[in-house]
Amino acid sequence: MKAAEADMVMEQQGAGLANPPLSYAEHLSAQIGLAKRKGERTRLRLKAAAARLLGEVGYRDLRVSDIHEDADVSNALFYVYFKNKEEISQEVLDGFLAFLEGFPERERPLETRFASIAHGNLRYAQMFQANAGLMRCVFQFADEFPDFAAKWHAWNARWRERTTRALLRQRDIALKDRVEIDVAVTALGSMVDAFLRLAFIENEPTIAGTRYADDPAALADLLTKLWLRALFAPDPEDGSAKK
Repeated sequence: MKAAEADMVMEQQGAGLANPPLSYAEHLSAQIGLAKRKGERTRLRLKAAAARLLGEVGYRDLRVSDIHEDADVSNALFYVYFKNKEEISQEVLDGFLAFLEGFPERERPLETRFASIAHGNLRYAQMFQANAGLMRCVFQFADEFPDFAAKWHAWNARWRERTTRALLRQRDIALKDRVEIDVAVTALGSMVDAFLRLAFIENEPTIAGTRYADDPAALADLLTKLWLRALFAPDPEDGSAKK
């Protein structure tokens, strides 16, 4: 994704929309009416169609013919804007990462530590659930394309850095130093990604049918309790220690 276009996505994130959509495909569709130039509207129609189809069928089964038919654009016109399905998929997924990172945050700080962490977990769980198919593509694309993998790793690194800096300000954290906190944040973030993948992509039987599969708020509360216990509870006694 070009830097200028990424900036446009961030600037338009909630422009003209009272309630910005959680779905990235819906977000792209909403931007079509805001675009001033015909070429920009056509490009957005193609990207919105690609985002919908990536979410439904994944990258491997995506076809250019399906994209231009869904966008109601001719096959020849598709190739005016994109070389192939890899290029449009790359641009959609690059924009999706910017969408995840730039989605409007809360307007004011929350009062308690639990509420603050739960808010972040809830926001991510809601975004993950609304874009489960695209999240599946993010994991798959990162496995297949090194350039995109570097962007995904950089996205996660920025999140880890923000989270670690916030935790360093907590005087009663149980961990000893920045390295320990950073490693713990990496482990906890990986846990959240894996759990949400099981819940919303793989429909893990132990989660399906429970309130955690259908209620992101309940899921966020559970994850928050695990975060707080890992970060602020005293270390358990070493079971091998002499009594």
